[in-house]
Amino acid sequence: MKAAVMTWHTYKNYGSLLQAYALQEAFLQNNVTSFLVDYDPRDFQRNEFSGATGYVKYHARRLLKQHYAGQNGFFANFVYPQYEDKARDEAFHEFGKMHLRYTKRCVLASDFYELNEEYEILACGSDQIWAPTSFNPRYYLDFAKDPARTLAYAPSIGLPEIRDKAIGQQVARLAGRIAHLSIREQRGAEILESLLGVRPTVVLDPTALLTGEEWLERFSIGNSKDAKNPYAVCYFLSDDRRKWEDAQRIAKENKLRLLGIPVFKKDATRGVELCYGVGPIEFLSLIAGSNAVFTDSFHGTMFSLLFHKDLHVYKRFSDSSSTNQNSRISNILAIAGLGDSVLHDVQSKVRKPVSAIDWNEVDRRIESARCASKAFLSKSIEEISDHVYTSELASFPPTMTCCGCGACVSVCPAKALHLHENENGFFEAFINRNKCIECGICVKVCPFSNRQGADIERAKMFSYVTADSAALKRSASGGISNDLTIEALAHGCEVTGCALEEGCCGAAHNTISFDEGLPEAFQGSKYIQSNFTMAFQTLRHSGFQVVFGTPCQIAALRNILVLKGEEERYLLVDLICHGVPSAHLYRKTINEFMSLSESQDELLKVLFRDKESGSWQDRCMSIIGTSRKQSLKSNEAPFYSFFNQGNCYMDSCYECLWRRSSAADIRVGDYWGKRFSDNQEGVSMVVVFTEKGEKAVERLSRTRTSHCELQDISDYLTVQQLKNRSKPVHKDALVSELKDPAKSLKELEKRWCPERRIQKSIRKAKRSFRR
Repeated sequence: MKAAVMTWHTYKNYGSLLQAYALQEAFLQNNVTSFLVDYDPRDFQRNEFSGATGYVKYHARRLLKQHYAGQNGFFANFVYPQYEDKARDEAFHEFGKMHLRYTKRCVLASDFYELNEEYEILACGSDQIWAPTSFNPRYYLDFAKDPARTLAYAPSIGLPEIRDKAIGQQVARLAGRIAHLSIREQRGAEILESLLGVRPTVVLDPTALLTGEEWLERFSIGNSKDAKNPYAVCYFLSDDRRKWEDAQRIAKENKLRLLGIPVFKKDATRGVELCYGVGPIEFLSLIAGSNAVFTDSFHGTMFSLLFHKDLHVYKRFSDSSSTNQNSRISNILAIAGLGDSVLHDVQSKVRKPVSAIDWNEVDRRIESARCASKAFLSKSIEEISDHVYTSELASFPPTMTCCGCGACVSVCPAKALHLHENENGFFEAFINRNKCIECGICVKVCPFSNRQGADIERAKMFSYVTADSAALKRSASGGISNDLTIEALAHGCEVTGCALEEGCCGAAHNTISFDEGLPEAFQGSKYIQSNFTMAFQTLRHSGFQVVFGTPCQIAALRNILVLKGEEERYLLVDLICHGVPSAHLYRKTINEFMSLSESQDELLKVLFRDKESGSWQDRCMSIIGTSRKQSLKSNEAPFYSFFNQGNCYMDSCYECLWRRSSAADIRVGDYWGKRFSDNQEGVSMVVVFTEKGEKAVERLSRTRTSHCELQDISDYLTVQQLKNRSKPVHKDALVSELKDPAKSLKELEKRWCPERRIQKSIRKAKRSFRR
């Protein structure tokens, strides 16, 4: 059997890599070959702030890091306090290469979801991967297709409580799915019990599953002290000179040479002999050969216990701190029977003498916990193995991030699938399990499970402005989509595009031909999700088709066209897309407008980009009824506050596969950036991926454009969104409030969109400065 294991292993942290190694060894002892999921949690970018203060702090820190990157000096050291040691970094790299096994690289949800097919066990643990201050659903195995195959071994919450209610709800939902659940500390077990109603098993950190002797044998390390030149080791994860001074005093009293493993740049000023190039194996060797260890690190404490070292442990955090993680060390000391007898509080001037440690008793207690921990792991693996050999994974769902394109619904031969709006205001595919015949065709057409596309960086790009001034006024930017549509209709082709439905209550794709009139309804952006099912019905039509859609919709259509061999008679055009917000946001916007009408007003039109009420740059949103009109620029419209902050998008929008690629022939959108910053009418950015797309743009440049110029693709890479935002932890709570008719958009904007208030203040300050 094979297991994919989610844990921290990318940080230059000794405990992280050594616990990852030990966990792999523990699986191997149970005849399971495990692989660490090759994922870097630093790719998980925050996408929400509890208030304006959090927003300012985040962006100030980000700007400082960008400005002082690679520099030296007081401020640079403040922004980048970590000690830099290339030899140490290389030692970490070599350790990972030589002693750890990895899965393929995983970045997006679809990468993780594919692990279900290759690995029988999906596991997570250990380290502080469940710390609420760095909540990341990946470490709760949110991508597991079958919860019965999941196992959590010794993850740590670290903190004494989960203060954020929304995070607590997420933890309860995700941890509650894990079939075989354990945790590393007693306090963590208490927290989960309060959330789940079930107490998880408390187990040892993976590093303690190997004895001290086994660690030394694995890496050929001696455990003899240097009698001629005895030394002690300092390893502190907090930047506190008092701990170093305390260690120096105690080492001097005991005639020990003091060596330091540097973590911060300031450690070079402590007056201690520093050790350079210390990788995980060198870390073990330093502790094993020492007479004493001074540390505030959990794993520094753990290996000191395993190697029987005189131990001086310091509290890393204040007991009153909201981020206090001292329970991790207190817990392992309690298991060893030492309680707080070796635990120092550096703030106290009173020092408890370190009494002689009965190492036989320590070993006995740790061995007892080790046996129980191994038993939990063995039993869990055995039960998962039994389940795997008696149950198969279902074909559906083919993805954990349904984008509501409807491709699977359109091709299902058993009619087991249907598309409708879910409770969060997004189209989603649902299944009737009784009808499903497990043919797997849904997997073949799903854009998230069957990916294809061309890289943006290899494409050609043009700036484009239509010669039709009336069409330019109605278009969101430069009118390229309108010209493609008019040209196609004039040559007898059908065109499928997005239009607002009657009454402007939603959006859907419609197909028109030349006989059915001109495509004014297709013009202009619609920043809401569209029902795309009509696009798949064009496969029943004859003749050439032009289809516009979001990147995921076009990728879905491309998959079906490839499956049916119909690619040649389609020109596919996708849109530069940041994401689609919940329909509840749009409906609340419309409902609030209608509620202010003096009579039984009718909604006539919604323009997301009204150029008659503002310039192209203003992105003015206009809502027009029979008796009144409301026009708000994007910096004033509450709708845009939520849309621009990206805090209520569809889940799949946070996992988009097409930020840097496309399955279309052409991609179109606004040409933002410095090049056309003075333009008030609009310029289209046109990215061409195929020969078919290039020929279409060339035809337009000869007949319908006032401007079409080849540009450098770097303009796209500079101004367009190339990375996904992370799904906000509080998104579900926000969407729930958007559904509440008692809460106004202004009220919700004030609570959920602190960026808007900060941006307004900045603009106001700029105007004052100019005056």
